[in-house]
Amino acid sequence: IKDFQPSTISGVAYVDSSGDGLIGTAERRLVGVMVTLTGTNTSGQAITPQSVMTDSDGAYSFSNLAPGTYVVKSDTPMFYVDGIDTPGAQGDQDSVNDQFTVQLSAPGGINASGYNFGEAGLGTAGSEVSDGHGGTFVVTVSIPPIFDLLASSVPENVGYSAIDQNGSAVWMAQPTSFQGVEFAELVLSVDHTSALLTVVENNQVRTTQLSSGEFFFAELETGEAMVRFNVDLDMKTFESVNINNPPSRPSYPTYLDSVDDYFAQMGN
Repeated sequence: IKDFQPSTISGVAYVDSSGDGLIGTAERRLVGVMVTLTGTNTSGQAITPQSVMTDSDGAYSFSNLAPGTYVVKSDTPMFYVDGIDTPGAQGDQDSVNDQFTVQLSAPGGINASGYNFGEAGLGTAGSEVSDGHGGTFVVTVSIPPIFDLLASSVPENVGYSAIDQNGSAVWMAQPTSFQGVEFAELVLSVDHTSALLTVVENNQVRTTQLSSGEFFFAELETGEAMVRFNVDLDMKTFESVNINNPPSRPSYPTYLDSVDDYFAQMGN
């Protein structure tokens, strides 16, 4: 398409604890949630699919888009119950759950913001829970009593991270005290007795180990885990990491996986 004005589609993934479809100032944003973009331009050409992760503000953005019809999709994150997805000012052409179809008319130059993915809360599953001392016990209860994400009840140093069957971090509800942190990742050690927190600030990567008293987790029989952690960044000793030549950490084989993905999408 010649002579178009580039457009942008953007939004936020967050915990809609009030259930009103609006982003409250105290409602947690979800970091590391994958959002995908597909579509066709006005010439009928399919675009190359794109995927981005949400940043520390829960925000995502697709830019330099030609006029056309685009589909923005984000599956409900692991452990969550789906909430209200709110379309932006350009509207939603299909009303399909967990996705928006956005029309960008010629000549373009449209800022299609406010395409927000809301999650209602955590779901229910039987789980294996750490006792904080290297042992575990099995419980068959819903996740919410263990991991309460209601904004009014979560201390500012408390965060949550979901980990997939391979041990990779897939999303984080970042502590509100993490001011200035652009991205964060938390993974468990192979034996689940410690956790490694990695943060990105001013494009610099730092990592620190959490002891058993600073986190606990619930692990499903299928291998996925949800971690609750409590950390004051000012009280921790961090190690700087050269992202191009990071130190080997055999106890944390998936460490830096999501951080690498974050830098890749930032073009670094």
